[in-house]
Amino acid sequence: AYHCGLGEDARAAMLEEHRKTARKEDWEGFRASFEKAARDYQKHGFCVSLGEWNKDVYSVAVPLVSRDHSKVLALTCAGPPFEMTRSRIFEELGPRLIQLRGRLFAATGGSFCALVKQSVGAGLPAISP
Repeated sequence: AYHCGLGEDARAAMLEEHRKTARKEDWEGFRASFEKAARDYQKHGFCVSLGEWNKDVYSVAVPLVSRDHSKVLALTCAGPPFEMTRSRIFEELGPRLIQLRGRLFAATGGSFCALVKQSVGAGLPAISP
């Protein structure tokens, strides 16, 4: 999700850096996962991993980009497949992460310096179920 929040040039530079440092046998899988994340983000508004990196971990994530585009963070929810089912990720958790991102952006005015320095969630409104 982090790389989905970057501008095109920064995203390309990040991929190139990973290409240079990745083991040759890992590169294609890594590149494919980046491309899948970008497709997921365009289609759903969030990125999903259903055990691709670790068969025991499913996750969903969204980028959080500052108002001036100088900072990019990723909000992620991860857990075991029996808790993070595919339907729960797509129907509940992904949409709620999008809502959380909007609330964090509104609460901080799009400036995340204070958010990073404080404990996450302090003073922010709770997400309704």
